[in-house]
Amino acid sequence: MNSSELDQWCSQQQLTAQTKDLIATIRSAPPSRRVQGRAKNVSGVYPSRKMGQTIQFESHTVELWAIYQMEHEEEVLEFYDQPPPFKIQYHNKTGRKIGHYHTPDFFVLRTSGAAWEEWKTETELKRLAEKYPERYQKTADGKWHSPPGTAHASSYGLKYHIRTDSELHPIFTQNLIFLEDYLRFNTNIPHTITEQILTAVQAQPGITITATLDSIPGVRANDIYAIIATEQLYVDLYAAPLVEHWRVQLYLDQQTHQAYTHLAITSQHHQQTALLPNTVLLWDSNPWTLVNIGETSTTLLPEIGQPIQLPTAYFRQLLESGNIKIQNSEKQATINNAVQALMDAASPTDVSQANRRFHLVQAYIQRHTDIYKDIAPSTLKRWVKQFREAEARYGCGYVGLLPQAKNRGNRHPKAPNQSRELLDKFITEHFETPRQAPAASVYRLYVRACNELNIQPLSSRTFYHRLKQRPIHEQTKKRQGAKAAYSTEPTILELTKTTPRHGDRPFAIVHIDHTQLDIELRSVATGRTEREVLLAAEEIRLLDKRNSVSTNISAKRLADFIASAQEHETLLLQRLRDLEAKSVLENLTSHLDEVSSLTQVQVIPQSPINKSNGEDVPTVHKTENIQQLDVTKLPVFEEYR
Repeated sequence: MNSSELDQWCSQQQLTAQTKDLIATIRSAPPSRRVQGRAKNVSGVYPSRKMGQTIQFESHTVELWAIYQMEHEEEVLEFYDQPPPFKIQYHNKTGRKIGHYHTPDFFVLRTSGAAWEEWKTETELKRLAEKYPERYQKTADGKWHSPPGTAHASSYGLKYHIRTDSELHPIFTQNLIFLEDYLRFNTNIPHTITEQILTAVQAQPGITITATLDSIPGVRANDIYAIIATEQLYVDLYAAPLVEHWRVQLYLDQQTHQAYTHLAITSQHHQQTALLPNTVLLWDSNPWTLVNIGETSTTLLPEIGQPIQLPTAYFRQLLESGNIKIQNSEKQATINNAVQALMDAASPTDVSQANRRFHLVQAYIQRHTDIYKDIAPSTLKRWVKQFREAEARYGCGYVGLLPQAKNRGNRHPKAPNQSRELLDKFITEHFETPRQAPAASVYRLYVRACNELNIQPLSSRTFYHRLKQRPIHEQTKKRQGAKAAYSTEPTILELTKTTPRHGDRPFAIVHIDHTQLDIELRSVATGRTEREVLLAAEEIRLLDKRNSVSTNISAKRLADFIASAQEHETLLLQRLRDLEAKSVLENLTSHLDEVSSLTQVQVIPQSPINKSNGEDVPTVHKTENIQQLDVTKLPVFEEYR
């Protein structure tokens, strides 16, 4: 807001001069603190178009989502992160008075007024309410408030709000994040494409993105996203993620959407129905039972025959086009959790066996004896019985044919309850403590306690087996602390019902890899590695220790030592070269009789030295076999391979 708009807003709110000065100070002041990332949170900055500056956030799932909503909320005029702190006072649960300066997350100017806002998760607020009952309180209507913050805000005629993650709609926020790129940059869409899309939506309000892409050739999903971002089309951003094309319905404007919603005008082409397990579908006038609908595949069960699996995207298209219809949509109000739970617990091997059994049961019902003739009658009758019992109990006989082998056996422990409970107590109270008592000593204490209570102690093997069954992360955290337990903390990808399936597009989610690597630093100037410098420093310490001299390693002394060591290395390298030359000579002169490939070389002619009778003696020319040597296989070349 400019100065005139701000004055008009202050007049509408009937603010005092003191409050106006406070708001002016907050608007002109930079953030009072820099946010920091810790082990359990991700901090950063968001480039706000509304504010024309970056806004800090200390949590990428709470504060960042709040920034997205304030950025696109028309009621929000301005918002500032980390406003100047103010002092609050309250008592903790022990009654001790506490006073400190508090920095809220945001100061927000809305059309209805101004307020400080503190954003936290419901889980964190419950924990803080137990620790500081006077600072965080929950009202009867389920809302949170802070009496110390409210008292400070009331002195200026303003408000103080405690906001929670339950107020952030996950689908709406994901859609806002998804549309950010289309809001920041201008997209050049051909006018003909825009006209075709708007004409299709006008002719059939509520048409899905899937149907629009199928009906108009040459249209891309990016074109529809850009038109939605520029508000030429209306989409209920709270209804479904934009990437789920089969669920997103398009309207020309918000009024049309509200009219169709209020009048409940639906059609088979674009009706939105919740698909639940055990739903009866009509496909080509034949009834099919929806056994399970997954992320990638959907299982359908016919009245007669084996179940089939279809890609979920293709199944959605058949449903959208009207080829598959819901026979009785009134039953969809009740979710068959039992069928869904059984299908979720079944492994691919279990499903394969259930398919085979279903084929044989159907053959038995239809009296095709040639199909099940090799199956034992008792086994087949048992499968038929299980099928009919599941059909009567769940309305889906197929789940009765799922193998139950994993539930076999005696699952009850055979050890006495008192001995087991005492063992768990000693592990919790004596082993998993900061004292880090050895396991053997804890077991001895356990045996001694059992003898005093006249209880049969469990064996040491059972004790150590029970130790291994305990969660290693929690055990390490209790014994060695939170920092030592970082390495044992399980890697849990952020995956909840509100999390997109690994992002809506490439690079939407990035996983930070903390794998330790063996990295050796090398100096560009000297060519020395970090390890050589550390070894040189250690050598200096050992020399001083042998000479009973206090160690004082300066940069000059370290450089002189490395220089002298380099001279010594030069001598060693020369000796290595001599050894290599000797090795070459030995290869040339030895093992001649074992050489497979020989070459005849003419030796320099020799004349006899002793000429006794003065006669001319002819010069003798000789040839010798010399072994061919492959110099590339010499040890000196090893370092270059």
